[in-house]
Amino acid sequence: MRDEQEESFEWVFSEFIRMMGGPAPKTILTDQCRVMEVAIKKIYPNTVHRWCKWHVLKKVKETLGPLYTKKCDFQAEFHKVVNHMLTEEEFETAWDALLDKYNLRGHNYMTQIYETRHKWAKPYFRGVFCAKLTSTQRSESANHMLKSYMPPRKPDACFCLAIHGASV
Repeated sequence: MRDEQEESFEWVFSEFIRMMGGPAPKTILTDQCRVMEVAIKKIYPNTVHRWCKWHVLKKVKETLGPLYTKKCDFQAEFHKVVNHMLTEEEFETAWDALLDKYNLRGHNYMTQIYETRHKWAKPYFRGVFCAKLTSTQRSESANHMLKSYMPPRKPDACFCLAIHGASV
């Protein structure tokens, strides 16, 4: 795409449905692009929109920096909360314990991702068809390779569609 405007995403999503011969995807995984989120709500009103866990984890690493990368237990504990909590109650309890242990209650990004946990945390995906996908990491790998040949003009916004009952 040349730009990442709402109208451009609306066109892409509409064309996808047209080219696939209908119906809209049951679930769509994207990065945290707000403009894309608005277009998805407009073009795919009945589609469940979730965030790619890979992007969330990448941003946590960037935002928490030394805490995430230094030799302490935070990274392992954070990944346990993200990947192994099965119920919303388990997630809530483990999240609270993590914030308390590492003094992150007032951390802006940790507050933001907690408030949007229904978009990326495993327990909130229960009953949502995702074809066992929680990440667009394969798309990111392809994007990374393509960027070496054709650098993007703006930060990329990838999306991966999980379509129930369709072969793509």
